[in-house]
Amino acid sequence: MSSFRIGVYNPLPRALAHYASELQHCLDSVDVDVLLVPSTSVEVGARRSLGGIARYFVVILRSVLDRVRVSDIDALVVIWPSFGVADLLTWRFLSLFHPVYVVIHDPVPMAGEAGSGRLTRRIIPRVGPGKRVRPLCHTKTVQTLLWDTYRLRAEVVQHPIAMVLETPSAYGEIRGGGRNIHGGVVRVLGQYKPSRSLDALRELLPLRQLGYRLEIVGRGWPTVEGWDVRSEFVPEDELETLLKTSDLLVIPYSRFYQSGVAVRALECCVPIVAPKHEHICELYGVDWPGLVDSSRGWHEAALHVLDCETEALERRGKELMRVTRTSWASILR
Repeated sequence: MSSFRIGVYNPLPRALAHYASELQHCLDSVDVDVLLVPSTSVEVGARRSLGGIARYFVVILRSVLDRVRVSDIDALVVIWPSFGVADLLTWRFLSLFHPVYVVIHDPVPMAGEAGSGRLTRRIIPRVGPGKRVRPLCHTKTVQTLLWDTYRLRAEVVQHPIAMVLETPSAYGEIRGGGRNIHGGVVRVLGQYKPSRSLDALRELLPLRQLGYRLEIVGRGWPTVEGWDVRSEFVPEDELETLLKTSDLLVIPYSRFYQSGVAVRALECCVPIVAPKHEHICELYGVDWPGLVDSSRGWHEAALHVLDCETEALERRGKELMRVTRTSWASILR
């Protein structure tokens, strides 16, 4: 398999830079030659003005041209569909030369997205992406939704994960040792969306009485009582530091398909508190004490994990890396 060459196409170079790095690390570890394919960014921002609309259509044109000029690879992995689920159709020509795998993260987007609406739901079952354009997803939940919504047969592959940090480097220098159940930093990281649960954050306010500082860092967040909020985009290097220096990461989601920030927390051996969800259970295990459900609330779950051993998380992360390598190798075989 050492001569097998995979191209990775990333149309969201800022948002998915780390995901692309995780995937490259995963594929490198199974003896695949990885080529980061030049791609047109679809991160064009607002389209309300005429100038914004014009720029958007230029991006669309350039992105479509990408479909015909990728060469010298044995297969292509598209890590985000530029035009929603309808993006699968745009890769049919290129799939005449080699297989194209398209990772679908949001089968039914939380917000409206071109290429995933009613028209797409009518066209995809009738036309289909072709045998060599293969949809991938990271959970069985998404796999089921793609079939129920579009009659698409997707293959489930593990969310890629990069090298888990050794405990001494992650905590020894930055925090000066292990966690302390009294005092530290509890954080929420990432962009605000309507699916974020403010009630979950209110439930965690008693942690302040134990000396914890509660912080939210991410674009678009409103004021949240008891939490220090920085509503701004976080560059990659700062995000890495924020992760490493967190005593607990909160995933306050009421609806989601997978969580990239939860993957990154595990890479850094940082405990999380999150809803009991298929993807979280795959990452941290079904017995993870930080899982929130009808029998355990957010505050109780947080108290259970604030004093957990980072070595256990490191073991879990490394085991998951082995599973992930096998998962991708079987798909690309």
